[in-house]
Amino acid sequence: MLRRLADTDAELAQIAASAQADHAHASVVTRAVLDAAKADALPSVDTPLGRREAMARMVARLRAQHRYIARSKARARLHALRLRRLHYVRTARRRHYEATPTGRRAVFAAIQEALDIKGIHDPVVRARWARGMDLVARRESNYDPKAENHWDSNAARGTPSKGAWQFIAPTFARYHQPGTSTDIHDLVAQACAFINYARGHYGVAADASNLADRIQQADPRRTPKGY
Repeated sequence: MLRRLADTDAELAQIAASAQADHAHASVVTRAVLDAAKADALPSVDTPLGRREAMARMVARLRAQHRYIARSKARARLHALRLRRLHYVRTARRRHYEATPTGRRAVFAAIQEALDIKGIHDPVVRARWARGMDLVARRESNYDPKAENHWDSNAARGTPSKGAWQFIAPTFARYHQPGTSTDIHDLVAQACAFINYARGHYGVAADASNLADRIQQADPRRTPKGY
């Protein structure tokens, strides 16, 4: 992991150095064009021919500057693409969950990160998902990501329910969110999988407006019921 971080840091430094060099070059070129334009602001001979020649030189400079700008934009897009391809291992939040593997606070933080990953940003919608998912995690595992059920029908089939939202391995794999941990006990991975499962299997709307209706375990008005 440390080697990967070091390699990524080195690549980031190269991208930054290249971007700085491009910026410096563009500044020099633009300054040269501007200085030349200022020096040639008036025609050497104030005649129609002289004015046409001065205008032609100005047009040539503008076209050259346009080419420099287009080239700079292309280079900027290349740098942006390289930056998006960088892969940093996300460890800071994981360490928080590992240090506090159980409890409502850790589950709530995982829900918030999962909503970010799923691109759910509206505060009202986030609150709906959070309320329902919080209740399911409390009812299913008492907020314990290491909880395992070894006594129901799933366990008898060799696929016990695990984690805060009590997924069996096949369901977790089917609804796993790419880019999250493949560890079934991981809070963020399970939270993302829950959203995918709720939407894909139960038909819960993206805004979670029917979450409590479709999944009884997420409805505080009804008695607990496995989902």
